[in-house]
Amino acid sequence: MEKEKDIFYTSLTKTMQNLNKNIIVMGDFNGQIGAKSDKGEFIIDHRMVRGTIACKELKLQRRKFHRTNCRHITHISEQNLHELKISLNLIEKQNTVQEKYNILEEALIKINKFKTRDKRDKLGDEARSKLKLRKEMIINRKENRTQIAEISKEISNAIRKHRKTNRLSIIREQINKTGGTKRALKQLKEHSVWIPKTTQKGKDNKITTTTKRRHILQMATDFYKELYANKTKEKLCKTTLEEDPNQEPIPYIMQSEIRRAIQTQKACKSPGDDMITNELLKLTMEEITQPFKHICNEILETEQIPVQWSSSTIILLYKKEIKVKLTIIDPSA
Repeated sequence: MEKEKDIFYTSLTKTMQNLNKNIIVMGDFNGQIGAKSDKGEFIIDHRMVRGTIACKELKLQRRKFHRTNCRHITHISEQNLHELKISLNLIEKQNTVQEKYNILEEALIKINKFKTRDKRDKLGDEARSKLKLRKEMIINRKENRTQIAEISKEISNAIRKHRKTNRLSIIREQINKTGGTKRALKQLKEHSVWIPKTTQKGKDNKITTTTKRRHILQMATDFYKELYANKTKEKLCKTTLEEDPNQEPIPYIMQSEIRRAIQTQKACKSPGDDMITNELLKLTMEEITQPFKHICNEILETEQIPVQWSSSTIILLYKKEIKVKLTIIDPSA
């Protein structure tokens, strides 16, 4: 009987491992029926039985992706601006363009940590005061049961009223600034939907579909690597152009041109890997204009650019409602 029991549990385990769906097997497996005793009773060995489901592939924990928010940068303190100006004075002592630009970038990244933002108030003063009052009532819940229910309704109405008022004020403010509601709707947006799935045709003309974010990123990387790859076998050769003696020299960049370029930058645009936004450049314009002019003029003379300018981050933007094929997704660098 012991041999038959072992065969039964072994076959049950193999069956559960080979099945694709979860199967619940129910029965009285706690009792092992043996031979009858002299009294006519069965010999029963009571044991706990636990079923295990073997998974073919363990599901990895999804990474947390934080959405960068670059809006509502309004003010930088005078002390932080003064520290920025002092740190930028070191640029003139550096020898190469790369060293000078590194100091400028590090100074802006450092000042970027101290910037202040306008946090959106989702409750309002009225709802917040009633929440404090309800918190005091909850101490004696039995006596204040009716009052707690009434004030809870008032809190919900106050929050709803505040959100509506706040929404209208933001829309009114952006209409006065830009003449439209596009920026306001973007500012009021609380969440964004990523690519749910994507398909790609491989080298063997097989169409693969994936929904995992890690695989989608790898698929997009491979797609754009092949798209931008140099498929010609000819080697690129360096050519030197002869200088024209009659050609006029390139004029130096003036400080007013840099100031004008910073002022004309659009607000609330996605920053690069350094997280330096257009709003930050505008707030620190008086401090960075002079050193940035010095760097740009040296780039014209040496014909060398910082390493940071040669890198680019590709962001996938949807061109159509169908978010499946990589060929209909517009890359933004």
